[in-house]
Amino acid sequence: EMCIRDRRPALLWNDTRSAPQAAALTDALGGPGAWTERTGSVPVASITASKWQWLRENDSTSTANAAAVRLPHDFLTERLAGVAATDPGDASGSGWYSTATGAYDPDLLELLGLDAALLPEVAPTGAARIGSLTEAAAEALGLPAGIAVAAGTGDNMSAAVGLGLGGEGLLDHPALSLGTSGTVFAASRTRPASTALNGFAAADGTYLPLACTLNCTLAVDKVAALLGLDREDAAPGGDAVLLPYLDGERTPDLPTASGLLTGLRHDTTRQQLLGAAYEGAAVTVLRALDGLLSACGLDPAAPEVAGRPLRLIGGGAQGRMWVETVRRLSGR
Repeated sequence: EMCIRDRRPALLWNDTRSAPQAAALTDALGGPGAWTERTGSVPVASITASKWQWLRENDSTSTANAAAVRLPHDFLTERLAGVAATDPGDASGSGWYSTATGAYDPDLLELLGLDAALLPEVAPTGAARIGSLTEAAAEALGLPAGIAVAAGTGDNMSAAVGLGLGGEGLLDHPALSLGTSGTVFAASRTRPASTALNGFAAADGTYLPLACTLNCTLAVDKVAALLGLDREDAAPGGDAVLLPYLDGERTPDLPTASGLLTGLRHDTTRQQLLGAAYEGAAVTVLRALDGLLSACGLDPAAPEVAGRPLRLIGGGAQGRMWVETVRRLSGR
């Protein structure tokens, strides 16, 4: 039986309050290179290690009394199957899992004051089943007990499986996901270790080089609401430039940034302002894609690279203006 004695508001992944802790952790281990060598990623505000460190410094009672540390999908897995398990893909975003060794890094756990006993076991890559639906969970869901429960994985790792990226060559068809955040990722059979991107583990034994922006469809929808426009009632921005960094930004790493609008003219229309918001968000994601390609040893401007198609997914991929903006600015 799981009993929650004390509750406190959780820091969501896009909460930038943990940015100072991310910077301090980076320095404590010896800089960005030391982190990428171990985990594949440099700490930013969004990784779990930064959140844990923020909690240690701001609510030490909660960390001292913690009975377990779980990512949201691991929490659900445990409620379903009664098994404390995670997978390499989601674990690789925690900041305390080493993609080099395929296990939790004891030195990082010591740095974070985190007892490994509080963490779920990491299931083998591709493990189809970690347990079965318990009697209690089956009754709550109206399902038969004994149904297989898998370890699951992260959202982008799941998308990569659905797109079949692991079966192709490195970065043959990078995916661009337009959601609350924007992400670009591709499959790699070699472990990426670049300070310019997240070198996550994939769910199928490959790796998932990835770059993520904080402000994408949600930021554009906010601008549309401020202008009183439907999200599709937009036009190219013209002289107007809008950087919709409404929640700070992760790529580039500007956690304290805010939105910026410039280039207004007397003939600037509301539709152009909304179009400029689309363009600002799309340029940020496409610039992250160029960074990912460069970090993987490819020239983004080379015809054989720039001519490759993009796979556009996520909620934004259903929007005409999003698709046309990405097509126009990327040339793909």
